[in-house]
Amino acid sequence: MTPVEEQHTEVIDPVRGAVDRTTSSEVRELWNRESAKYLARSAALRDFPLPSEFLPRPGEKVLDAGCGSGNCVRMYREITPDVCGLDCSDAMIRAAARCGTAVQGDVQRLPFINASFDYVASQLVINHVVDSRGALAELSRVTKPGGRIVVAVPNWLSCVSPMRVVMLKLRRYGLGRCRHYTLSTLRREGSAHDLVVRRATAVRKLPTARNWLRAIPTWVGYELDQLLHVFYPLWGGDLAVLFEKRGALGGDEDRDGLP
Repeated sequence: MTPVEEQHTEVIDPVRGAVDRTTSSEVRELWNRESAKYLARSAALRDFPLPSEFLPRPGEKVLDAGCGSGNCVRMYREITPDVCGLDCSDAMIRAAARCGTAVQGDVQRLPFINASFDYVASQLVINHVVDSRGALAELSRVTKPGGRIVVAVPNWLSCVSPMRVVMLKLRRYGLGRCRHYTLSTLRREGSAHDLVVRRATAVRKLPTARNWLRAIPTWVGYELDQLLHVFYPLWGGDLAVLFEKRGALGGDEDRDGLP
């Protein structure tokens, strides 16, 4: 167990942690290869513009599952002190450790005991893994009843999504795989794990491609997204969904008149 893991021994599951280190080698190798590019542009990705109700509350125990370089870990620690980041990449976890507590692990098999956290965030992570449904189940498992989960994923309702799908078909997408979501998909898959949708929003995203042949059409797509977003709030960019885990409050109905 590493020194940073010792800070969270009360929620670490040693069996799951040990198995994880042998089961996620393919994913870890992919992100180790991509980590240099991600870290080079991490400053541009520092602020994920979520509404305030999507953020943790003071005093909550927080997990950032797929924390990358730790930008959100640093931001969450400004709200509540008990924050743990998790990532599978060796390079990412070293960077995240400079921002706070960081544990190496796989979102498909989180190395934590059940009901460990009040708030769990996973931004643009489950869409890249082999078992995205299993990853969502894991996020639910480690969340306390009545706790909240924020998931951000690529939005099917975006002008950029068809371009990304073409890149996937041509095997030109650097991260190997990418699943796109609608709100109805997340609502259905979350319901299977006692998760109720409380809020959803489309989050504006800026292109990060360095190749101008890719960056220009992506910019056009995002500008079209902004225009269509005016007429339909769930159109464009990435889709961010705020779940609540059934239990403490006992509510089963989605709120806010979401479609």
